Amino acid sequence: MIGRILLASLALAAAIGCSSTNGVFGNVDADAGASTSPSIPCGVNDLLITRCAQCHGATPTAGAPAALVTWQDLTAPSKTNPSKSNAQLSIERMQDTANPMPPLPGTPATADQIAALQAFVDGKKPHGDCTGDATAGDPYASASMCTSNRTWALGDTGSSLMHPGRACVSCHAANRAATLAIAGTVYPTAHEPTDCNGVNGASLAAHVVIVDATNQTHTIAVNAAGNFYYAGTITPPYRAMVTAGGKERIMVQTQTNGDCNACHTEVGDKDAPGRIVAP
Repeated sequence: MIGRILLASLALAAAIGCSSTNGVFGNVDADAGASTSPSIPCGVNDLLITRCAQCHGATPTAGAPAALVTWQDLTAPSKTNPSKSNAQLSIERMQDTANPMPPLPGTPATADQIAALQAFVDGKKPHGDCTGDATAGDPYASASMCTSNRTWALGDTGSSLMHPGRACVSCHAANRAATLAIAGTVYPTAHEPTDCNGVNGASLAAHVVIVDATNQTHTIAVNAAGNFYYAGTITPPYRAMVTAGGKERIMVQTQTNGDCNACHTEVGDKDAPGRIVAP
């Protein structure tokens, strides 16, 4: 009976792509009789942090179907194609020019990053010496706070630094101010109150990048209050991302409304998870 159970278990493991020794799908400790979870190789961890974690974090956002943070996440069957692991399907999406991950306008994964993930899938580097910096946390799980401790208190003076966090486009329209196609505020955390200053975009070299329906790219500087705005022509729908310090945060869904703070409020509106957060 024990022999038949063992054979059946081995057959099941083979059918689902598991390995009983030192494979990417699990290591078995013969003494303890329990599976162990190796740490993620540093090359793979770098890929997760720079290209995946903003949507595939511990709490997936923007419609992402699964977390891509831990060893268990990578080796779990994909929800969209259970015959493959999340890691295997991730490689396919990164190499898919028609439907890539990360989506435009995000920077594609490098050849070295893809090779590191492929080696992980192939079991060539099942162990690593990184402790999983991709588990740094959910950027939208923060409490409400004014991180800068600075608020706008000068009323409607017409400054580019005015009223961070407010719905700029509709406010300008209501007050017959300059017409804006795109405007909003970038914050360090997701739940910051209106009129609280956002990131100092000048010191971070922060920008908002818009790619519109005609594939035109518009790069908009973020100012010292975290505000950004653009008065030119943008053809919807558009995609957007925030860049700062060599990092990116992508808005996955295409958008038609350029009044960014109308949805990216302190608590989030119309499915937005909160403020626009710097990467």
